[in-house]
Amino acid sequence: MFDLDSDRLILFALMGLMLVVAALFLVPTTSKSFDEEKTGSDEADHRRELLEALRDQKRRLDEDRASGRITEALYKELLTDLERRMLEEHEGRPSETAEEAAETGTAKPLRMSPATLTVIVVAILVGIPTGLYTIMGAPEMMRLAEDQKVLEGTATPEAIETYLRDNSRDGRAWVLLARKRVEAGDYAGAATAYREARKAQTKVRNDPEVMLEFGAALLTSGEARLLPEAKSVLQEALAVQPDNMKAVELLAIAAFQTQDWKLAAEQIRTVLGTLEPDSPRYVQYAETLRLLERREQEAREAGITPSS
Repeated sequence: MFDLDSDRLILFALMGLMLVVAALFLVPTTSKSFDEEKTGSDEADHRRELLEALRDQKRRLDEDRASGRITEALYKELLTDLERRMLEEHEGRPSETAEEAAETGTAKPLRMSPATLTVIVVAILVGIPTGLYTIMGAPEMMRLAEDQKVLEGTATPEAIETYLRDNSRDGRAWVLLARKRVEAGDYAGAATAYREARKAQTKVRNDPEVMLEFGAALLTSGEARLLPEAKSVLQEALAVQPDNMKAVELLAIAAFQTQDWKLAAEQIRTVLGTLEPDSPRYVQYAETLRLLERREQEAREAGITPSS
């Protein structure tokens, strides 16, 4: 199985070939329908173009077989189809095959009705995708390869979103998408993905690391409406891991931003308990604590309650 980028290149190349062959067949026919007085020279040009297209298709088949892009069985099947069409198109030489015509470069004058020409074009437009299906596998298999990248954690955000349309209960995939969005600076989008991850799976919901990442994304989003949710999620994380200083500091920030001075002061006291009294950080946090205690007192006197 080719990787997806190679698959797309092959697909585009074959689509281009289909369009070229279709144009070689249909353009002369369209011209003829508007000009019944077509000269013998024009018809000869048409035959040469048609034969050249067939020779080119035979050459491509040979190259694909030689390079291993198609199996021997598929090669024989497509070659047989070419031979059949050549036999139908050559008048007076039923035994000449496409391979012989390609090697000799000669052909009898070709006469085809519009109906026959339509059948040939349809055969090409259907046959090439069939070969593509055989070479590259079913679309479901291509999708499976992308899904595997999601499970391995190497998929793009777009591929993860596609995967989640059919696997919305995969909490791990939602977490992967959230982390991709964090990398891109889309913190609000990341918060949405973390929220969906926690809805999807209980195991993910109870993961303290996911809680911390979710809380940090909510805080960093810059949206005031998300701050109470950030505080709630970080309180959950701290309940699971009371000694997690990262959770303590993040909760202090969330409490400060929601003007919950009492909760913020509690977290700062916890941090101070882990620092050396003569360290610069201790001095900084001690000053912050005094500020929070002052704010708490003012809010209590004014009857102001924190956002929740």
